[in-house]
Amino acid sequence: MDQYLFNTYKLTKANFYISEETRQSILDLNRFIIKNEIDFCNIEDGKKHYDKLGELVDCILLATRKEVLNSHNINKLLKEKSSNKKMDINI
Repeated sequence: MDQYLFNTYKLTKANFYISEETRQSILDLNRFIIKNEIDFCNIEDGKKHYDKLGELVDCILLATRKEVLNSHNINKLLKEKSSNKKMDINI
């Protein structure tokens, strides 16, 4: 779990050009994993939380697919980022 939290922290410090929907989906997955103290080395944890983890991953995949399809419109994404005020954008 410590390595997972460390990697999550490192990723959140990076400036990714992702939509608010994708960001929220990833945040939801991270919160679920931390709240339920899921141990990635314990197969029983995977079985116990299989359906919910699958649902959360599907949300991320759907959001990123939308993002890729709209990636030609980077100005819209940057505008969303700057109006959101939750993350800084460094170009």
